[in-house]
Amino acid sequence: MKSTILAYAAISLLTTVTAKGTPLLAARASTTVTPVTVTGNAFYQGSDRFYIRGVAYQPGGGTGAVTDPIADATSCKRDIVYFKKLGINTIRVYAVDNTADHDECMNALAEAGIYLILDTDTPKYSINRADPVPSYNSVYLQSVFATIDMFANYTNTLAFLSGNEVINNATNTNCAPYVKAVTRDMKEYIKSRSYRTIPVGYSAADVAENQQLMAEYMNCGTDEQRSDFYAINDYSWCDPSSYTISGWDQLVKNYTGYGIPLFMSEYGCITNTRTFGEVAALYSDEMTAVFSGGLVYEYSNEGNGYGLVNISSSTTVVPTEQFTYLETAFANTTNPTGDGDASTSNSSSTCPSQSDQWDVTTDTLPVIPSAAAKFMTTGAGTGPGLDGAGSQTSGDAETESGGSATASSSTSSDTASASSTKKSDAGVQVPPVMLKSLSPIGVVFVAMLGGMAVFWRPTSPDSWHLPPVNRAETLGCPASELQNPIHPPPSSLIETHVKPTTTIPVQIPKHIFVGFKLMTLSNPAFSSYTIQKIPIPVLFLSSLSHSKPNKPTPSTPSPTSTMSSQKFTAPPPSLPSELQISFPAPKILLITLNRAAQLNAISTAMHYALDNLFTWFDSQPSLMVAVITGSGRAFCAGADLKEWNEGGRGGMPAGGFGGLSRRGGKKPVLAAVNGICFGGGCEMIVNADMVIASEKAQFALPEVTIGVTALAGALPRLIRTVGRQRATEMALTGRRLSASEAKEWGLVNAVIPGSSEDLLKEALKVAETIASHSPDSIIVTREGLKIGWEGVGAEEGTQIWADTWYSKMNGGENMKEGVRSFVERRKPRWVESKL
Repeated sequence: MKSTILAYAAISLLTTVTAKGTPLLAARASTTVTPVTVTGNAFYQGSDRFYIRGVAYQPGGGTGAVTDPIADATSCKRDIVYFKKLGINTIRVYAVDNTADHDECMNALAEAGIYLILDTDTPKYSINRADPVPSYNSVYLQSVFATIDMFANYTNTLAFLSGNEVINNATNTNCAPYVKAVTRDMKEYIKSRSYRTIPVGYSAADVAENQQLMAEYMNCGTDEQRSDFYAINDYSWCDPSSYTISGWDQLVKNYTGYGIPLFMSEYGCITNTRTFGEVAALYSDEMTAVFSGGLVYEYSNEGNGYGLVNISSSTTVVPTEQFTYLETAFANTTNPTGDGDASTSNSSSTCPSQSDQWDVTTDTLPVIPSAAAKFMTTGAGTGPGLDGAGSQTSGDAETESGGSATASSSTSSDTASASSTKKSDAGVQVPPVMLKSLSPIGVVFVAMLGGMAVFWRPTSPDSWHLPPVNRAETLGCPASELQNPIHPPPSSLIETHVKPTTTIPVQIPKHIFVGFKLMTLSNPAFSSYTIQKIPIPVLFLSSLSHSKPNKPTPSTPSPTSTMSSQKFTAPPPSLPSELQISFPAPKILLITLNRAAQLNAISTAMHYALDNLFTWFDSQPSLMVAVITGSGRAFCAGADLKEWNEGGRGGMPAGGFGGLSRRGGKKPVLAAVNGICFGGGCEMIVNADMVIASEKAQFALPEVTIGVTALAGALPRLIRTVGRQRATEMALTGRRLSASEAKEWGLVNAVIPGSSEDLLKEALKVAETIASHSPDSIIVTREGLKIGWEGVGAEEGTQIWADTWYSKMNGGENMKEGVRSFVERRKPRWVESKL
């Protein structure tokens, strides 16, 4: 299939965003506190290790209107009283007005020994995760830099956050280069404006698929590109819990050896009444070698249940029960002595490779827009405040980034390397281009512009001919497909030379439009390239946009309760919204526990709904295998302890926990364990027919740690599966098993690497294999297995099974069809079971 490429380029000068110069200011806090610095993987206040003990502070955030809490000196001083009562040393503020006066509040905070961690974004001035490219522009950066100007000279400004949860699910990791570019730009601005070194980092969402990948990404590359710290929002400790039940032990293990400070920018799960048991763990020597404390979410009640206080007026604050619990937790917890086993190493990480969970194809970063680069010397000037027009749609040829930067790039111009360029009277210097980084079409394009001797042979100043056939074929298309001759601009207007490093600077006069003839290429790999008009200075590679050829993607089962094309003798039972069913393949029922925010903890209503669903599943001849999985990062964390604590706990159905832990049934149920599988969730999978687990899955029976017991049927069944000693270890210590360990013990059939989608794909493949066999054979064979499982002796069980179930199958239509198809060497045609 042939396609046509129209190659053209427009060369023009960039206009700039003007801003008034920003004077360098003296330290502004009247009561000087020692600035916090970074060494290795920890913060320090002078020579002492500094642990963040703080709260998120944005009163009024729940109203929908963005306000600046530290521009209101009266309210700020009102709340400092309660900050001191809590015993905190840090607050985090999510948005400020960068035109307002903050002196009075910042001075009062400094006098109280309280530092500020500040998000430099506002809702109007931030990276747009849905369309990050145009939102990374000079209008946005001017606001960010103006905020830095406003707070850099307060000695109690601890750190700046370049973004908060920009990546908030598994599908928008393509935003990562823009978050990292902003971090780099902020660091460069602080340095260029001769401020003290103020740490700059990013606050990551609680997304299991990419939180650690983002950590590696923010710590890879050059020192100029690397983040000064990394922060995570984590809500996995839900009281009552422990260091191991919450998974914080695994969190520490995952981040051990990380080369920059790490802290929790938000924590404090409210699934149950939070008593802040995690405080003791966070500041214990189990965690301080890796973590530098954290910030509780959040100070004021904004209608979401997280508030430590209720603010009823400008002068009245009423602490909640949560406030008292946190105050007690902080008071009872001291920091480790010395440096808390912090590391002095500041080692970088390896940049993560592109994968299904990481949609970043290169380690290069967007180059700072030229208009924004000027702020490095002139200063950002007056910021737009909270009422500005916004920046997310301000990206255009004059304000956007002009290309990509390599690991050694400076932020001061739109260049592809750190090499400096100079303007001359002849025109604008195009940045050097590394040939090895260009696609074949990129090489053709540069060759057209530059008249490179290695590819092109000028026969006259105005007529250039193609290279020999074999050269053309190396560019991805037969020479016969290229039109000859091609007429780039006259050679008198272009000066080129090849350096030993294969870096090619090309100098082109201002306002020259270069046009090229159409070329048809037979290679479909290049069918989607387009070349656009671009301003100078620019990296030519950025002018080539390539859409990958469309590939069929595996279908993902719809999480709906639609009836699909299945034929049922009765409709499915009514289900609560926390349960979703779908029919991803013939004979397959997929059940998804859909309560991700509560780690799929199961309520009384869900128990009975699942029991009814499994009963219905057994009654439907057109269904043969069920698969059950969870949404989010958990399969099931167990019972809804909040319901239990409030006295709402009811009984359990005959099928046990989740309708599965004591289920008999007649058809197989496969568990696709995508993450946390604790308590009742673990009891469910012990009685599942097969267990397919993600490599991230963890299994535990932690009931003994909170004064209860695993009463839903797992204990006698677990002994039969893993043996008495191993069952005792699980049940009496509450310790977790990794997926690989659970497989070694015989609790899991297979461990699947990759994403939750990969896990579900494999589980459904197993389910479809089972469902492809005779329905009668599936049911009767499972009954034989179940009789042995339930404790009947081998001979007695065989006799019972033969006298009951086998006699029902013997002579049936499916048995006859199976034998007949084998003899006739064809695929069997099964009928629905009548058993």
